[in-house]
Parts: sequence; structure tokens; C-alpha cells
Amino acid sequence: MQGKKTSKQEILRCLSGYVENSPERYELVLDLPAIRVKAPRETETALVIGGSEGWTEMITMMLGENLADAVICGADSAALDPNTIMRTGLAMNRGEKGILFICGNNEQEKDNFLYADSLLDEVDIRSKVAFSCQHPMEPSEGVELFLTGNMLFSVKVAGAAASCDKPLEEIDKLVRQTRNNSSGIKMYLGEKYSLRKEVEQTLFLLLNETGIRKGDTVCAFMSGFGMLGNAELNLASTYLRAGLQKKGILLHDLVLSPITQACSGAALGIALFCASDELLRYYDMPCRAQFFERAGVGAQS
Repeated sequence: MQGKKTSKQEILRCLSGYVENSPERYELVLDLPAIRVKAPRETETALVIGGSEGWTEMITMMLGENLADAVICGADSAALDPNTIMRTGLAMNRGEKGILFICGNNEQEKDNFLYADSLLDEVDIRSKVAFSCQHPMEPSEGVELFLTGNMLFSVKVAGAAASCDKPLEEIDKLVRQTRNNSSGIKMYLGEKYSLRKEVEQTLFLLLNETGIRKGDTVCAFMSGFGMLGNAELNLASTYLRAGLQKKGILLHDLVLSPITQACSGAALGIALFCASDELLRYYDMPCRAQFFERAGVGAQS
């Protein structure tokens, strides 16, 4: 159900293409499969995110002002080795403020980030590692864990907290709170499907997974896969809004990914973040990436 694997050289060429097409925004990090904003925050905690599958798509939504400072893209979990992660961290380090790494949920990748963290500790560089998801859902046919939304929510909160000059330990705490209140599902669609029913089923599973109830405030993220294009994604968003409203859940913000990620057939990813007032204060701060921008956020329904 996944697209073809990408080689390390293809990743490097892809990142070079990002820089060549947006030289005012991005630059490569040394000779590494990593890209960073061209004018990073100079005196704040550095925010570095990374993983293998699907991470090149995250650059245009998560790398920018009040978001991530750098993204590491591995061709696979083995290629995203501790040395690459450590060297990226060294390149992004700004002194006493330290570095927060946020990575995906792949076990090898988590181990690699933690090992890189220990290597940085040995040279007295402060760093911490947070993961996209703490409790993966039970697998079932046609349904997978969907972590892109979790990542965006965490990056949004962490980037804003860093811009407010919060210390590394507090930013790490905020990210963990955000992660623990976020969950996403990727639903594979059959040859003949009702988009309304698929959204309703995905929302049902998500609410059971998260325990979100009437009166809660949520932020949502939606992404299309394979044959599910942007037009259908917009249609699906109307069903999600209606479903949340029917259940008395307040939708604070809804982000639609402009990028349809690769997969066989069609699939829909939906993530929900049940946000406290404290986390919303950071989430609502302005941000700007290539394909994602917020001047300020308010409740929608």
C-alpha cells in the first residue's frame, strides 16, 4: 500500500531541488540529507524534526517561521543514522538554549535519535528527544496510524514556545502534552466508497481512540493519499466539520495538506488534537512555511 522506496541519492537530489526552487527560504545542512530555514532563530532553542518515510513532504508545511528550524529526511530508518542526526544537531546548535528533536514512531528511528542525543550529551550540548506518538493504535485491516497531523501539532506548539524563549525542558514538556492529546488515522478506501461514510467511520474510530467528548476543543489535520486529490479532500473536510458539530465538539482550526502523498489506491488521513487553553495559546501564534501559514487562529464552530 506504500509508494516505492527512495534512495539516499534521490533524497539528496530532492533536497537540493527544494533549495534551488526556494533559495530565499531554504539551505542544505552541510553534506547531510537535511534542510533548514535560511534565517534561523539565533538565540532560541533549535527545533529539529526528522524521519524517513514521507518526510520530504513535511518540509513545505513544517519548516519555517515559528515552526521547525531543520528537517532531516532519511531514505529509510537505517539511513537515518545517529551520526547524521548528531551532525545536524551540531550544525543547528546555538549554545546554552539546546536542541529539541522530534521524530516519528519507527522503533529504529527512535533508537537512533536517542543515541544521537547521548552523543551530544558527551560533548556537553543540551538536547532532548520527543516522539510523534506514545501509544500506537491496535492495527486493523485498511486502517493505519497517521502521524503527520501529530507532528504538525507538536511542531506548531514547540516552534511558538521556542519563539517565546521558553527553556528546552518546558518546550519538551509542551510537546509531550500535545502528543499525548493527539491521534491520527489513515483509512484506505475501496474501489467504490462513500466519502461521507468514510469520514464518519474515521471520526468514530478517532473519538474512541482519544476519548474526545462533547464540549472539548480540537484542532484537525487532513491529508489525501494516492487517488484522493485536493478536491475530494475539501469535500471530506465539510463532512468532518459537520460530524464534529453534531457531537458538540468545538473545531478550533482545520489544516488541509496541499500535498497528496503516494500510496496505491486512495486513502484519507485525519488527525485530531484535543487542546487545552495553555496549548492553544502557543498553537494560535502566527507561523509561516512554504505551504502553511497562520496569522492567528480562532474557533470556527
